[in-house]
Amino acid sequence: MSWMIGLSKRLSKVVARFPGLMPLLGGMLMALGPAPLNLWIVAWVAIVPLWWVAIEGRSPVKSGILWGIAYHGISLFWITGLHPLTWMGISYVNSVAIVAVIWMFITLFGAVCVGLWAGALAWMTKRRIHPIIRVLSAAALWCAIEQVRSYSALDWTGIAYTQSPGNLAILHLGQISGNALIAAAIVAVNGAIAESWRSDERSGFPRLTTRVINRLTALRPAIVLFTVAHLIGWGISLSTAPSQSNSIRIGTVQGNIGTRTQFSEAGVRQGFKNYSGGYETLVGRGAQMVLFPEGSFPMRWADYPDNPMAQKIQALKVPVALGASGLRADRRMTQAMFMLDEGGKIMSQYDKVKVVPLGEALPFEEVLGKFIRRIFPIQDSLVPGQPDQIFKTPFGQAGIGICYESAFPEIFRRQVQQGATFLMTASNLDPYSTVLMAQQEAHDTMRAIETDRPMIRVTNTGYSGLIESTGQIKWRSQPNRYDLHISELYPRTSQTLYVRYGNWITPLLLILSVVLNLIPIGLTRQR
Repeated sequence: MSWMIGLSKRLSKVVARFPGLMPLLGGMLMALGPAPLNLWIVAWVAIVPLWWVAIEGRSPVKSGILWGIAYHGISLFWITGLHPLTWMGISYVNSVAIVAVIWMFITLFGAVCVGLWAGALAWMTKRRIHPIIRVLSAAALWCAIEQVRSYSALDWTGIAYTQSPGNLAILHLGQISGNALIAAAIVAVNGAIAESWRSDERSGFPRLTTRVINRLTALRPAIVLFTVAHLIGWGISLSTAPSQSNSIRIGTVQGNIGTRTQFSEAGVRQGFKNYSGGYETLVGRGAQMVLFPEGSFPMRWADYPDNPMAQKIQALKVPVALGASGLRADRRMTQAMFMLDEGGKIMSQYDKVKVVPLGEALPFEEVLGKFIRRIFPIQDSLVPGQPDQIFKTPFGQAGIGICYESAFPEIFRRQVQQGATFLMTASNLDPYSTVLMAQQEAHDTMRAIETDRPMIRVTNTGYSGLIESTGQIKWRSQPNRYDLHISELYPRTSQTLYVRYGNWITPLLLILSVVLNLIPIGLTRQR
């Protein structure tokens, strides 16, 4: 026991001297949760160090930003895979600078959100709000900040995705109120641990002494919250009824053509060869419909109605969903998915709603467009599609998302609410590493569970696959390979609470927080 006391004293001195160290380590710990590491359990304790610092009032905003930089920066490090951009005629040095600016900007955006949350938690502590109400209010505020962030085009690292795909039980809470309920559970458990272990010492951190060991029983609220949340999710997963509808055999072609060659003349020829050849093979194997990735044909599809792929469809009479450039009435381009019927004619079109800032579109184009174009290599800025689009297929309505949109659940919820019976995502994940591939699959797993819909995924370089409505990954393609596969999925017509009412838990938690903070002081504040 003496060595534990000594370690505790040394740790307290280090923390007192470097108050930002613990939040920084907490953010790094949280970054171990997302795919591909999938150490989801760490998310349930990773906010505790930041909580301790915030309730002690030690530069809470700064500490929150440090936590956020560690978490968002590490989780989003795959963005640096954009480098080198020399194939676009950009020098090596400028390529490094551009990629670094994009990575740091997105990281700081998330970090500032955490800083604001930590500052609010410190303010609540100064008002001596009761710990139980403080935990509830902190969870509500975290959910509200993430909800506001989702309205932007810079949302990827909400803490709920640290649980996917490893913790399927808790992911089923998404059927109740989406990402928000999962995030609220994670924050509440962290808060319960932090408040239970809060020390009355000036350092703000508990010592590993007999006194602390005797306090272990104080962790019961956190243990109960953790257990109940998982039991509810597990119960929802068991209650999911099997689909009674007929199956659809959908083929996917993972073309394995990198972005750096896709737009060249040779790359276009290779694209027609890989996709038309794969289409013919899958039709021969019995595919009822074939799905191609985002941007599989880098052209304005409507301008070339008699291209080789269209001729192949007319000959084999099997419908195709493919990625190409769309064109609006004002001649502005979109990133689009087209549903072509058995005659090769456009049956429906979906234009990407969440275009990637500084990758596909210029933020604040009218004001900053000329300045940004001098720095970033964007020639034709894509325009976003409307959020209320419907994508019809010969087998009923589908919910569809293009690449980056996997992180935005509202896109899929709205389509399922309007009648989509299965989901599809089409992506271009080159030149990024398998880290992005695994993280996007994790987002798609959450979308399948919360909408109770099977999802077929196709990418240009990996991981293509099929995710059941229960979150089970039925198959996954190998990265950086040409791959053909036929998946059998069963459309579903049920509607979850989340599909019907959206993120209703966040406003409810906010209202409860306000009400509880307004009732008599003696009931809500610490004595």
